[in-house]
Amino acid sequence: MKKNILLSMLAGLMLLAWTSCEDYNKEFLDEAVTTLYLKNSGETPLTIYRAGVDDIYKIVVDKTGYDLTAETDAEIILLNQIDLDIYNQEQGVAYKLLPNDCYVLPADLNCRFGKDDLYKTFDLTLKTEVIYNLLLAATADETYVLPLQLVASNDSINAEKNHLFLVPKVEIPTVYFNKTGFINNPVSINDPSQTITLTLPIELIIDNRWSFDCTVSVNEDLLTAYNTENEAAYRLLPEDVYTINPTVSFVPGTSLANVEVQISRASLSLGTYILPLQLNSVSNEYFEIDGAKNACLFGISYTPPRDALQRVPLTESMITVLAPAQEGSVANLCDNDPNTYYHSPYSGTRPYDPVYGVYIDVALPDPVNSIAVDYRTRHNNGNGAPKFVKLYGSMDGSTWDLIGILSGDLPTTSNTAYSSPVFSSPDQFKYFRFAVIEAPQGKLNQDPPSFFALGELSLYAQ
Repeated sequence: MKKNILLSMLAGLMLLAWTSCEDYNKEFLDEAVTTLYLKNSGETPLTIYRAGVDDIYKIVVDKTGYDLTAETDAEIILLNQIDLDIYNQEQGVAYKLLPNDCYVLPADLNCRFGKDDLYKTFDLTLKTEVIYNLLLAATADETYVLPLQLVASNDSINAEKNHLFLVPKVEIPTVYFNKTGFINNPVSINDPSQTITLTLPIELIIDNRWSFDCTVSVNEDLLTAYNTENEAAYRLLPEDVYTINPTVSFVPGTSLANVEVQISRASLSLGTYILPLQLNSVSNEYFEIDGAKNACLFGISYTPPRDALQRVPLTESMITVLAPAQEGSVANLCDNDPNTYYHSPYSGTRPYDPVYGVYIDVALPDPVNSIAVDYRTRHNNGNGAPKFVKLYGSMDGSTWDLIGILSGDLPTTSNTAYSSPVFSSPDQFKYFRFAVIEAPQGKLNQDPPSFFALGELSLYAQ
């Protein structure tokens, strides 16, 4: 659809003494002391929500020009289907006039500007339910518009901003989890509180004027599917260590309400647990649940605080890599020099594992339950920065248990430091695997694998 709308059949409706699209400098305003225009002009898609109430759209007319204290007036008029048919022919479109039972225009659409007035507003009422039913019955090639024009007899109208074609679209409001997927919530073993309250917001997509409820439940199938997809073995949060409010209530004036999960620390052992939550229902008949945002794997990582961990003094002899360096060396991972790096193969023979991608293994000095990772991306290029990493632990170096996942907020720029949360396992491990599954250039667990590069790697453990 074209933004600049000029209807030839309307030329006689207004006097275009002088027009200007953007430039209101004095040299162009000697004749046009005052210029009026529609602030939101042109063809304007408008999304309104079916919520059992009418919607209001503000039409704004602005005044500009050489003398802003000048008194002037104009009028907003509604174009008819005949005018619209001419426009359709000229523009090669097939718009239909929005029926008059779909809206209510103010009775007085005259724009009378006093010396202190810089703009005028008019409230257009849109009959949401009527428009919804109209568009529901419309065919794919039918587009309804409400065409308005600003006209005046005495003063100048900006010819490129004197039309407003509103193209309404009605959507059903949705409620959804503010955070979806796997969300990790660290809980410190040193927290003095015996009961810890964690929250997960539910959000309504529009400003809320209603009282209504949403129901939430625990769906173990979500955890099963996640463990299968990620080849993980995360445990379900035991029923006897938490309480949850299964009904979440919204009140007018706020579009957020919280699911509250209260955790009793006394019965928890070290590790990461998941409470798989499903958003089930909403009591307002006009609202729907967003099917793409109705599930959350609410993780609880019960770990020591990071400052309680001790740095592991890494040496080259402790490190084994699946893929020999194509650039740099393994020694560069622990040389404390940010300008050197290890780069996995990106051409020729490129080893990879279909489960673990391209990985770095570290033999730890002593068995531990908890670990955290620091690393720095390559100093002069970020295209090998890890994007998705799985962290594994093992006592024998052959059987690996997933203890954590790094994703989402990982840096993809060069020479950038990253510090992970603490990850813990109820079982001790003496070998640690840093498995890069994805980097910006692609997957590392499929043929041909992509590549990654790191400047430094540091571990902290307890």
